[in-house]
Amino acid sequence: MVTLLARKVVVLGGGSFGTAMAAHVAKRKEGLEVNMLVRDSFVCKSINETHHNCKYFPEHKLPENVIATTDAKAALLDADYCLHAVPVQFSSSFLEGISGYVDPGLPFISLSKGLELNTLRMMSQIIPTALKNPRQPFVALSGPSFALELMNNLPTAMVVASKDKKLANSVQQLLASSLLNNRGWIQRTKILQINFGISYLVN
Repeated sequence: MVTLLARKVVVLGGGSFGTAMAAHVAKRKEGLEVNMLVRDSFVCKSINETHHNCKYFPEHKLPENVIATTDAKAALLDADYCLHAVPVQFSSSFLEGISGYVDPGLPFISLSKGLELNTLRMMSQIIPTALKNPRQPFVALSGPSFALELMNNLPTAMVVASKDKKLANSVQQLLASSLLNNRGWIQRTKILQINFGISYLVN
């Protein structure tokens, strides 16, 4: 899949990171449709009617090509990339609930930080298990550290990890900008997730 031909990106989660990344990706390409799948109907209405997330960064206006919905089927339909921003502890049950609408070839870009309590599973383990698809394309994103950096247009950095170098490169193209600096690609997704998970717990 060529990033420049991407027409739709779905963001799972309407929290701080989901909102920040939705805004960032939407700014990268004017014609790109960015769908946010949210649970709260009030947040959904706020985003669609005022272009503000009433719960997270309400002072920031979101690009007009950011659309919110509570309908998983509609959000995932014809999506080219999926940004997963649901907290790790709720990811498994959430993904199981929407698994019937997920295309088996849809790349998942994990923004979720930390390890699952009790099981200590990483997102690279949670996603394919919950979706019942061991071959679901997966990318782990380390950084930016704070959603507020993106919303305030402050310089930050990212590292992309994936076993698929071509997919990693396309994700870098999708996300990189003058403010979000690409610090490279690594193949060992487990190392990045464990390091990021530990640093998240410590901080």
